[in-house]
Amino acid sequence: MATVLKRIEAWPDHLRGRPTLVTDMANVEGIELALASGITYVCGALAPQPGGINQKDALPVSPELKRVGHLLNQLVTGAETEVIISQIKGDVGLSYRLLRRINSASFAQLGAGATIDQAVLMLGRNELYRWLSVLLVQFAGSRKASSALQEVALWRSRLLELLAIERREDIPGQFFTLGLASMLGLLLKMNPADVVSTLNLPEPAQQALLAQTGPWHSYLQVAVLVESQLLEDAGALTDQFGGVERVLALSDEAWAWAAQHTDKAARGEAPKIA
Repeated sequence: MATVLKRIEAWPDHLRGRPTLVTDMANVEGIELALASGITYVCGALAPQPGGINQKDALPVSPELKRVGHLLNQLVTGAETEVIISQIKGDVGLSYRLLRRINSASFAQLGAGATIDQAVLMLGRNELYRWLSVLLVQFAGSRKASSALQEVALWRSRLLELLAIERREDIPGQFFTLGLASMLGLLLKMNPADVVSTLNLPEPAQQALLAQTGPWHSYLQVAVLVESQLLEDAGALTDQFGGVERVLALSDEAWAWAAQHTDKAARGEAPKIA
């Protein structure tokens, strides 16, 4: 990137100020450096690197992020709705965000003065789960590549959930969480151990995320192959998900869902499953 910027500085005056495009950046850090340096358009890899981020670059996990992660885990593991409501009521920030969401035009039927109890019951557990997931990815809002990272995170999450539905897994929502967890390190500059503890991931998800092993690792492998455009070389790996064409169709569906709801994430709205 430094070489590219030095060459741009040497351009004649009539070329300076024109839109510039840089391609094939190897990582998010390079993409964000390019954007911060005045490059207009940047293409490159937005997938997490093997092993996660460098320990020295990891940021501490905020209390708010921990609370959101805890609520997500409670929803996935079947905690009683009354417990979820109590947890939200005990967090002023979450209560405010949820009431702001429920007072939007989408829920005009509730009228003014809606309560947390009404908001949770009206949204339902699935919609509440999506809304909390969007809150997590919003923590990256100040980054140069935040919008693109949010879209990739939502795509991964939805793709893994669709793959789990394809295989008739008992709790497909856990695979949505796995997809989200696989991007949180990159998105929020968290080390993998903090991601695991924040979301209180089940053992198979921990194995897939930390050791690249276990029964759920194949889901992440498929996502990486799709991102790398190497799915055709996957061999038997894709057979368990219906084959290459089926995986690509589910990927397209996940991209459409993620693109549709990335803008909603910026507005704090909950993405809906079609």
